[in-house]
Amino acid sequence: MQNILIIEPSTAGLELLPTAHAMGLNVFILTANQDERIIPTSYQKFIFKSVIVDTNNFLAMQEATVELHKKYPLSAIIPGFEIFVAHAARLSCLVGVPGISVETGDALRNKAKMRDALLKNDVRSPNHFLLEEKKDIVKIAEQLKFPCVIKPIDQSGSVHVSKVCNLNELIYAYDALCRDEWTEMGKGVGKVAIVEEYIDGEEFSIEGYVDQHGANIIAITKKFLSQEPFFVEMGHIVQANINEIMRAEIESYVKKVIEALRISLGVFHCEIRVDQQGPILMEIAGRLAGDRICNLILLSSGINLYQIMLQSYLGQSIYLDDIALKQYAGIRFFALNEQDKYYHIKGITELQNMSGFQEFKILVGPGQQVPPLRDFTGRVAFCIFTACSYDILQSLLNNAQKNIIFE
Repeated sequence: MQNILIIEPSTAGLELLPTAHAMGLNVFILTANQDERIIPTSYQKFIFKSVIVDTNNFLAMQEATVELHKKYPLSAIIPGFEIFVAHAARLSCLVGVPGISVETGDALRNKAKMRDALLKNDVRSPNHFLLEEKKDIVKIAEQLKFPCVIKPIDQSGSVHVSKVCNLNELIYAYDALCRDEWTEMGKGVGKVAIVEEYIDGEEFSIEGYVDQHGANIIAITKKFLSQEPFFVEMGHIVQANINEIMRAEIESYVKKVIEALRISLGVFHCEIRVDQQGPILMEIAGRLAGDRICNLILLSSGINLYQIMLQSYLGQSIYLDDIALKQYAGIRFFALNEQDKYYHIKGITELQNMSGFQEFKILVGPGQQVPPLRDFTGRVAFCIFTACSYDILQSLLNNAQKNIIFE
């Protein structure tokens, strides 16, 4: 029986636990066991052993991993969440198990390094500047045309990602980023940002995996965003309703991105926009997609990306007999309009009786404070539907949006 180590499984990464257990693997967890880094009780039964360590202290992680590997030889070290992709790369290198290179791990976490790798390999990427201190803002503004986008160097979930149209807005956005004491998994936002060219185009994400033959694309997902200046993801549909020419252009571009970053194994979640010049990278991550996208892929095609991620890290051959679309699957997130709380939800029963209904889940409970819709924390619930056509599914999701009322 093979032993695998998963670092801080959370959100989509939690589903690696039952999947690995079903594959007959011994699952070890590296976790701080505090704040968001607590494994839900329902997933504990899939864990062979948890190793408690400060996962924001790499030296402590390194020591714990080496000791574990001596006692239980590991076959793979896998990131269970975005923040730990580079950590997994370093630990894999340390104990000699398959993994992406340390350089690739860093580039997948640091958006400036990501952009630099694309430019070095002549792959289209937005013009960008690294912003480390407030005194540099004026100089950057002189070199980059407005509107532009500011985002933290290594965050996810649309946190502090915003469109700015002038110097004052850029200063305000950077100040807000620097002042924010919010943390996730014990990690703060930091004070380093990337300021980049605004791309006006339709947005998609591409999900797939990498093996010895290169990148394999499983799905192109259509993304629905909140109103600018923020870019909160409010819905997804698998597969995107695009023609074969655009599909081929997107797939070709994403494979160039994978090659430029030298991603050698694992799954990827690549976000792009398509403007008049074609596809261009927003960002790419070496992890499973969030927002239940992996579940949408499972519903639409039967392909299990959780299993594929484990197989890839273990060096197992991945055979997909058929990746044809069987149905469309979509998710719609709900937000409060001008409220900061709700106490009751109307329309759930009607929603559950609609054709194609799969799931409705509350993310923020009644009476709890809800922040403004500026990032993922402003979303209060979601629903998932399936349908035989893209247009029917979009209509179902739109009707769901109208029928659910927060009071």
